[in-house]
Amino acid sequence: MSVYNGFATRKLETKYLKCMYYMFVILQAKVASSYDGTPFDEVRFQEKFTKIYTKMTEMDKYKYLHPRFSMCFDEILQVFDIPSIKHNYKEKKRNQSHNRKHYPMVSAHARTTASTNSFL
Repeated sequence: MSVYNGFATRKLETKYLKCMYYMFVILQAKVASSYDGTPFDEVRFQEKFTKIYTKMTEMDKYKYLHPRFSMCFDEILQVFDIPSIKHNYKEKKRNQSHNRKHYPMVSAHARTTASTNSFL
């Protein structure tokens, strides 16, 4: 049983959870602005996303238990056009070991099936 979600100290765990919280806050703001049409500062979003994602991936190196939540943002990272992260993402994918499994929320088959449905 892990006391600190895979981290050696409570301080690291707290820092990681704060990163997750702020990631959800900025993603929520982006989604909400796309629905209600309010102006959205894309440059500021990209800066914050980059900063948080980088911190999380760095902290995941020292986390000895799953889940590594930065991996959850790998798929959405492909959608966002953030050059600095895209370069790091390609390096990460290249260096990723084959025994580590990444389970995307939506498979490629589900995406193509969903795009043909009229309700989406």
